[in-house]
Amino acid sequence: MAFYELQASKIEAEVMKYHIDTQSWTSMQPRDGMSIAYRKSPHFNGHLYKFECVIDGPDDAIYDVMRPPLIREERLRWDNSVKDFQCIRNISDEMMIGIFITHSAGMGMISSREFLDLYYFKKHIPSDDAEFDRISWILAGNIEVAERPITSKYVRAHNHPTGYAVRRYKNNPNKSNLCLYINVDIGGMIPRSLIERFLPSQQVLYIESVKKEVFRRLGKAG
Repeated sequence: MAFYELQASKIEAEVMKYHIDTQSWTSMQPRDGMSIAYRKSPHFNGHLYKFECVIDGPDDAIYDVMRPPLIREERLRWDNSVKDFQCIRNISDEMMIGIFITHSAGMGMISSREFLDLYYFKKHIPSDDAEFDRISWILAGNIEVAERPITSKYVRAHNHPTGYAVRRYKNNPNKSNLCLYINVDIGGMIPRSLIERFLPSQQVLYIESVKKEVFRRLGKAG
């Protein structure tokens, strides 16, 4: 348990560095009301991405959709961006180890990837934020476990310290701000230019799927 707590603490510390950084980002063309920016990743030779948007729904509803569940089918029921998901180990109410397997992409040029991560769930009440009065975090980072060794079936990709923040607006608790920090090395021999075209598009599709599922659970039209 102490080992996982230490790893979770390290992931959180790294993500908080991105979160407070307002100077190092380069903006990209917004998509569907979503702002996208990138900067050099401090952990591998690639980019760290930031995606941000507003969702018309309470933060708890959005967080419940995004948090990886213990039951595989609960995620696969709505998330078309992944081929499979499994909770490998439920460590505590705040931590779990899970594996996601993606679909192939780019007309088969990018093979399916598997991501084996430690997830850390944390809710924070900021004392000095003028805009938000609650932040719910899903923090993740690559981990290795004996029961899920690397195989030749999938390319093992790596989530370097990554975080999803769902923030509740003080002036309107029925609207939320979603901020994603994506810090992924997908591995393999994929040209960097192809990755830079593919990865933002995949994240935009994922966020759209989150919105649809939130609206479905709330009984709202998308």
